[in-house]
Amino acid sequence: MQTAIAAGDFKAKCLKLLDDVAATGESLVITKHGKALAKRVPMTKHGKALAKRVPMPPDFGVAGHPA
Repeated sequence: MQTAIAAGDFKAKCLKLLDDVAATGESLVITKHGKALAKRVPMTKHGKALAKRVPMPPDFGVAGHPA
């Protein structure tokens, strides 16, 4: 099961929530104004995230490139 929490609440409880994610293996969705903003997923024993990795385009973060 996946849990969602508002960004303001996440800020106030960040360290405990990160410990909970690590202990339970459950992901945590952080929302702002009701929309998903970020997802915190636990790491495996080998240091890889359990969530599907998304490849970044080669021009990601290049100044002047339209988003």
